[in-house]
Amino acid sequence: MSRSSRTKGHGFERQICKMINQEMESAALPYSVSRDLSQYQTKDLGDIVGIPGFTIECKRYKEGSHPMKGWWEQVCRAAGKDNIPILVYKFDRKPIEAQFSVLMFNFQPTEDYGLPLNDYVCRMDFDSFLYVFICYLKASNG
Repeated sequence: MSRSSRTKGHGFERQICKMINQEMESAALPYSVSRDLSQYQTKDLGDIVGIPGFTIECKRYKEGSHPMKGWWEQVCRAAGKDNIPILVYKFDRKPIEAQFSVLMFNFQPTEDYGLPLNDYVCRMDFDSFLYVFICYLKASNG
């Protein structure tokens, strides 16, 4: 990966952190996210940390319209069995989007349904995702 690509990716991670933190503050939720700088020393970590139970991976690419299968596999590996994977991605001249597991809507994720729930995903623009995510966090925090 070229230096300019890494710089673009880091800038995108900072942008997503800022957007999430603004929404958390507006919603009076007790979370603050940041880039996980240890991701560069340890394999299979997400890009953004600070919300227990979630692993957030960010991808910023020049061309495309749908996330690559490998991106989703990467965030699912990083999330493991204990976290819900969230993929945030953007292609040049396209809006930011998010992909997440339908598992996010299960308030008892330890229950085993015998299904590979990370195989079932939702995709939406990032602003709509943030609204759903904030509602989920408010509901689960009582």
